[in-house]
Amino acid sequence: MMSIEMCVTLQDYLSNVLKRTQWQIAGQAGVSQTYVSMVVTGKRVPTARSIKFQPLLEALQLTARVDDFFRMVRNASKLRALKKPMADEYPLFAAARMDGRGMVVDLMDAVRMTKQA
Repeated sequence: MMSIEMCVTLQDYLSNVLKRTQWQIAGQAGVSQTYVSMVVTGKRVPTARSIKFQPLLEALQLTARVDDFFRMVRNASKLRALKKPMADEYPLFAAARMDGRGMVVDLMDAVRMTKQA
């Protein structure tokens, strides 16, 4: 059996330690499954002052392990950031023009080209 220390994300914890679904956690915490999903994937980090925080911790059985909760949420957020395409992370590169060879033009060259036009 996997221990909480071995869990990288809350999804690992849900699947391997609690063996419960996001729906079950949401029902017990009185929050939507969408909210649980956002927390589990690191898209949303609840604050300790949030009205949903304590019920969620209780449903996850992590009231005594708040540090582990935040560690797993941060890890999910970092993993999600690694999966983002570069254009989502740096939208200026997405706006750079393509040269005739299909290569992305350096950003400074793109700025010069727009000033010349």
